[in-house]
Amino acid sequence: GRRSGATARRSDEGQEEIRIQYIDKYVDVPQVITQEVVRHVPKTEIREREVYVPKVQYIEKIVEVPQIQVVEKIVEVPQVQIREVERQVIVPVIREVVREVPVVTTIEKLVEVDPDTLLDRPTATGADPSAPTAGPPPAP
Repeated sequence: GRRSGATARRSDEGQEEIRIQYIDKYVDVPQVITQEVVRHVPKTEIREREVYVPKVQYIEKIVEVPQIQVVEKIVEVPQVQIREVERQVIVPVIREVVREVPVVTTIEKLVEVDPDTLLDRPTATGADPSAPTAGPPPAP
């Protein structure tokens, strides 16, 4: 607030009194004021309690599930299958070749010989003279 006051007096001597007016001005002064404030903060309290958790125990149980399994069974069926097989076989090729061969004609001539003269005569090859003589040599 403001406070104002005015005074005016005259004295006997003839002087006038001065009038004084007061104005209050508030100025912040850096000063620390400690003030306690009570705040309510929740306090954590630790309590132990037992919680029962069931223990899981697994038991393996085998359950057979039907599954389709294909098994091939071979059944012979009378059926004609034609398969083409190529084989190489040697086939003789006949070619006609003309060769000239001299024809030998044999003419028989009967000559009477004395059997004594045949035994006395030696042969050129040294063969047995009593053996029959061979005919003409074979043609090539």
